[in-house]
Amino acid sequence: MVLLVPSNYRAVAFLELVIPAAVGGAYLYGRFATKKLRISNSTISGNTATNSEYGSGLLVGYPLVLSSSTITRNIETNPGHDVRGAGLFVYGYVAIEIESSIIGGNLLSGSFGTPSDLGGKIPTSPVTGADNLISQSSLGVPSDTISGQQPGLASLGNNGGPTATHMPLADSPAIDAGNNVFNADNDQRGAGHPREINGRADIGAVERNDEIFADGFD
Repeated sequence: MVLLVPSNYRAVAFLELVIPAAVGGAYLYGRFATKKLRISNSTISGNTATNSEYGSGLLVGYPLVLSSSTITRNIETNPGHDVRGAGLFVYGYVAIEIESSIIGGNLLSGSFGTPSDLGGKIPTSPVTGADNLISQSSLGVPSDTISGQQPGLASLGNNGGPTATHMPLADSPAIDAGNNVFNADNDQRGAGHPREINGRADIGAVERNDEIFADGFD
């Protein structure tokens, strides 16, 4: 899938695509672009590239701000069984800012489920931002990043709102560990699902509300 993306694009949901090509979810490339693409309150999950050259979930060759989003359970397959970035792959020297986002649980197929979350083609620009959970990365990430841990997410499902999402489990390290740097009112699900509960946002696209689960809506 190749997208030409306007500079005011905001939210996406690429779910469970299987593509016999180099990228499974989305390819966002803007040669000589100067304005930043912003993706927020979005889920990219369950995509598979059956002949992956660079990744599977999202490839960007475009200045990007990724905020309050979840990239998980994408699978890359390539002949050399090389970890390249099944979740997010950065192509070239473009500015990448990641805020309060999960990139974890993405895998290299054919190598016993080797983690493959964030990668890039050298040279790449340093990744900036804060309050992220990035389980595995071959790129430098901000010093406060939660790394080496699984995100602790439920399966893709109907948690309210127009698209399927991954709800953080009760013991997820993403809970109350994020930010709301862009002052969003709601999470990916929209109205009725506030971006912040308990005084601090969860990392990722969805905010867990334990009051709802306590009432029997688990």
